[in-house]
Amino acid sequence: MAQHKKDYITLNIKMDAALMRRFAIYCKKDIGQTKTLAVERIIGAFLDERGAKAEKERKEDASL
Repeated sequence: MAQHKKDYITLNIKMDAALMRRFAIYCKKDIGQTKTLAVERIIGAFLDERGAKAEKERKEDASL
């Protein structure tokens, strides 16, 4: 059974070569994921964390 195709937008960046090598090793050896999947998960986790912090701050401001 074929997988459902994702709706996607291409991301192109210039990254420090040493950082890219570290990231490639992290993806391949440490977590066994593609770089695309790793970036999606990293960005998603970051945004979730930022959203949770913003929600907490809103609740604290509302309680004052």
